[in-house]
Amino acid sequence: IFSSPFSEFVSFMSPSVWRWSLLVMFVVLPCGLFLWHKKPRALTLASGAIDSRNSSISLPREAGVSSASQMVPQTISTISAVGFNVSYQRYLFAVTADLLPRGFSCEKAKNQTVPVPFALYCRWWQMLDVLSQPPQPRWYYLPILFEALLDVKARPTGHSSLSLHRLFTRRLRPQLRYFTYAALDLGIRGTFFVDVPENLFVFSVGGVGNIPVPYLSNTKVRTPPPLEAPRNITASFCGSFDRSHNADNVRSDMRRMLRPPVFVIRDKVGCRGLGGYWSVLSRSVFGLAPRGNTQSSIRMWELLQVGVIPIYIYSDLPWLPYREILRWEDAAVLISVRQLKSLEGIIRRFPPSRILAMQRYIREQHRLWTAEGLLDYIVNYTRLHAEPLPTVEAQATIPRAKCANLCFRASGRPCRCLKHCPVICGCIQSRPKCDF
Repeated sequence: IFSSPFSEFVSFMSPSVWRWSLLVMFVVLPCGLFLWHKKPRALTLASGAIDSRNSSISLPREAGVSSASQMVPQTISTISAVGFNVSYQRYLFAVTADLLPRGFSCEKAKNQTVPVPFALYCRWWQMLDVLSQPPQPRWYYLPILFEALLDVKARPTGHSSLSLHRLFTRRLRPQLRYFTYAALDLGIRGTFFVDVPENLFVFSVGGVGNIPVPYLSNTKVRTPPPLEAPRNITASFCGSFDRSHNADNVRSDMRRMLRPPVFVIRDKVGCRGLGGYWSVLSRSVFGLAPRGNTQSSIRMWELLQVGVIPIYIYSDLPWLPYREILRWEDAAVLISVRQLKSLEGIIRRFPPSRILAMQRYIREQHRLWTAEGLLDYIVNYTRLHAEPLPTVEAQATIPRAKCANLCFRASGRPCRCLKHCPVICGCIQSRPKCDF
């Protein structure tokens, strides 16, 4: 019965029509169903829920976190730039929940050594009810763990730079101020190739950001030895000299110019013969802290934690936090790589009374060298300042012709413009500023 009409229909369809029909059936429809399934839905965070398809916020408090008052649903579009809205901050936690690493939980991180971005995330979430009381923060925290997004094993499924771009352009309000924390060598833009909004301020450890902060790897705290402990090494360095940590040849120049017996410079293998890394530090009066693959040095903060006077060796500009609350001339020796030849004479001119005063000052400010002190600094900074304080780095004038070279040197990697990103190397277009 159906053979005749069906055969006529088949003969009527041309090969091109058949191809288009198969394309719609097996490509377009499945893609449409997939996109419909992945569209924004109600996101859950602990016991609270948010519907991101509209502008209403309704978040019950998280289980286990005390709340001073019941959450009141509000409209995102009417958030005022004056005051701190706890509901909107919870909304930011919810819309960024898809970018958290797999298995991340603040309960698991409690009383354990965790990376500093994880500690900041949990600290801010647990302080939401406290932040609703004066003095309130003037900035909203954008809870993104950028370093975890680079971990292939832990990063969330489906992460891409497009997710960050959509978050920056669709979720953030231009009348509000935001902040985030990034421990990235090239900054957010240089790593993920997305434009950072002007109202998003970055606490950065590596020289690409708005506010300098200490370069701490985790929340572990080390106690300095007593002042009267013997120290038989004038200045020491134990670390790597490979290409990835030798930006601007700072470490190779340091190894070539600074000689024994004043300076004890070893690689990781050589330090084992002297008792190990921490043993060498505990017996040193000064510690060399050259910049690595960033403008900052993680070794500088390890030296300060154990009471050693750091000698921070920078190439272009020093990336120093706490300038408004700390006297760096009493806590460290700051020199440029061009001053390495005169470093031995500078150290020999230090009288014992000056060294003792610096060691005492370092111990008095010990909390600032730890993760807890860093988190307190970020909280207080967002409460006291409406805008980032101007830094020496921001005030420095950089000629346009040298900009690409400075940006490359901040990256710490060889610049081959035909193989690497032209935004980093500055080969295709020159930029007036080097702020990724």
